[in-house]
Amino acid sequence: MRTADLHFHLTPRGKGEERVVYQVLYFNGVQYRTSTKIKVYISQWVRKYEECYTGERLCNLDKQHNIEVNRKLAEVKKRFSEFLDYLCQKDTITTKDILDFMANKKDKLEDLTTAQLLTKAMDFFDKKSDTKESSKRQYYSTLKITCEYFKGKPEEDLSEESVKKYHEFLESSSLKTSTKGERWRVLKLLVNQIIIPEFKMTSIQPIQDYIGLGKTKKDEETKHFALTEEERTRILEEPLTDDSQRVLCLMKLQILSGLRYSDLYKLVNGDYKEENDFAVIRTTKTNEEAFVRLSDFVLFCIKYLKQGKEISLSHFNREIKEVSKRLNLTRVVERTNKKVCDCITSHDFRFTFATHCLRIGESKDDVAKKLGHKNTTMLENIYEDLNREDITNKLKKSGKKEKNELDELMMDFYLSGEKDFNKFVSERGKKILESKITKGRDLYEIFPTLKPQNNKKDEQQEDYNFEDFEL
Repeated sequence: MRTADLHFHLTPRGKGEERVVYQVLYFNGVQYRTSTKIKVYISQWVRKYEECYTGERLCNLDKQHNIEVNRKLAEVKKRFSEFLDYLCQKDTITTKDILDFMANKKDKLEDLTTAQLLTKAMDFFDKKSDTKESSKRQYYSTLKITCEYFKGKPEEDLSEESVKKYHEFLESSSLKTSTKGERWRVLKLLVNQIIIPEFKMTSIQPIQDYIGLGKTKKDEETKHFALTEEERTRILEEPLTDDSQRVLCLMKLQILSGLRYSDLYKLVNGDYKEENDFAVIRTTKTNEEAFVRLSDFVLFCIKYLKQGKEISLSHFNREIKEVSKRLNLTRVVERTNKKVCDCITSHDFRFTFATHCLRIGESKDDVAKKLGHKNTTMLENIYEDLNREDITNKLKKSGKKEKNELDELMMDFYLSGEKDFNKFVSERGKKILESKITKGRDLYEIFPTLKPQNNKKDEQQEDYNFEDFEL
């Protein structure tokens, strides 16, 4: 025969007159004791009835507090009566069943409030996802604020109409656009990837993207830019002085390695594998391998930076602007319409590294491996910009060169209808062969079909032969 009984007691000790109410469940001679996290004044606790006093001699504040405490205790008693019915229906009772009741744990997801459902989904995501810990902590912090909006609302408040209302709430708030976007992305992540597929709650509609959230700046302003070769050289050749020398050394190291700033101190602290004079680093963001050539100058920068404390990214981004001003990097960047020294950031050095590697002829696949990317998608925009810049530079230079007289000569020969090429160029050939344009080139190597046959008539000609000239 099963016996069960529930009582409420106060903790024997506490600060001042405040005490915490404990629920004590007696089941088959075993005592289970857990806290209700409800605080009361010991002088206002009626031990006989196991509830708080709510008489007229109390002030309004204490009276309202005690009424609320008694309401919560009544809810616990109501759940206990439901638990007794559950005991009668179940053949075997485990300790887990009893503790779940005492902790007010609900097994049915449909019975959870929206805030509880989102929190449960976040806990599930935390256990199953391989996302880095810093991102998970950020998600928890964002979700905590989101739950304040949904607090106390039932599950159906994740319906399409309610989600639209939440979107309108975010749009009308005075928060930064990036903050609004972060809250929306976390909600979308939990609903679309956890609640619907994992919890099998198909009655909830997937959350769609909304225009206007998650964009902090215009696209033109968020695009990074590469330093010119002259600006890059100016930074690398600048000597390390007393002022901002660690910042300058970090700038040099990032330009030469192409690492993100989050991975830069992995290189400094020796958190990498060395293979064939390359440092193989597991990147923080993508968990891919990045390769850095350990040149003498890179090793010097690593040794120098080991001596001091790490510099935060925000501090580094501020300081590189000051160093850039000192180096007179005042070129106006087209994408931002600002001077380099006013808009440069740490990631622009990574962009500069990729652009420099492509400019000197390295393949996109090799550059992607150095940067720690799975593919060359990220490099496509850089490669397009690089091609456009190089083509325009070549076109500008070609306008300053002399006209190619050889091409004009061959065009004139075809148009004239002449059959004897030697005779046609007898007056102009020597000048062409001695010019800088055709130096080191043989006309007959370029146009082998025009080479005349060796016959007596050609040997008796007094006109010069092209083969007599040294190219």
